[in-house]
Amino acid sequence: MMRTLALRLSIVCGLCGLASLALAQVEVEVNPPPPVYVAPPQPVYVAPPRRVYYGPRRRYYQAPPPRYYVRRDPQWIRPVPVRGTFGISGFGSIVVGQSGGVEYLSHGGGFSLWGGVEIGRVVGIEAKYAASFHNPASDCGGGGPYVWCDVSYLVLQTVSLDLKLHIPTNTRVVPYAVVGPMVGWIGRQGYLTDAVGGGFEAGGGIDVWFSRHGTIGGEVLYRGLLMGDYGTYTNSNTYLSLVQVGITLAAHFP
Repeated sequence: MMRTLALRLSIVCGLCGLASLALAQVEVEVNPPPPVYVAPPQPVYVAPPRRVYYGPRRRYYQAPPPRYYVRRDPQWIRPVPVRGTFGISGFGSIVVGQSGGVEYLSHGGGFSLWGGVEIGRVVGIEAKYAASFHNPASDCGGGGPYVWCDVSYLVLQTVSLDLKLHIPTNTRVVPYAVVGPMVGWIGRQGYLTDAVGGGFEAGGGIDVWFSRHGTIGGEVLYRGLLMGDYGTYTNSNTYLSLVQVGITLAAHFP
């Protein structure tokens, strides 16, 4: 009986030892890799919209969004398709030739006003009024200590419709040529018009852009007029040949 118990105990102990030895051989110590540290994402700072204080009641308004500007070529390089123009000039008038007429003209000077449209970079159409003053004459009157004098001029006035052709240069300096018909009349101030007729003018000049909407320049024109009697009868036609040299100032819009 005792032997059987001891034998059983020895068998059980042997089995336990074999099991522990098998477990010791099977068990493998696994060392896990060290953890990889990943930095958390940095917070992105977003500035709050700028607010502008306005008014005595402490009301706040959000600032308008930034403006974006687009660069445009200047007018002398890329003008608008159609634009208006208005100008004034002062000129000296040189009498080249004359036949007929009540009085022979001496050299003089005057002014002109014009307005029109410009189409693109080349073509322009202008209507112009010009007045040229010649042959001043003084007339004094009165008596005793009260004497006054008045000066009257022989005035040549014209209205013309001109075709103006610009030569693009991509610079501020733009030359041009001009030609057109005109009607004219001549007479002394305070009297009836002596003669009325028509003719033409032709010439050229240079415009210099000093701003996006303004030009200054010079112009030389030849003007020829053939006129018949109107207020004074001379039984002959009056032919005038003039050269006009002037300075121009013009505005262009838009």
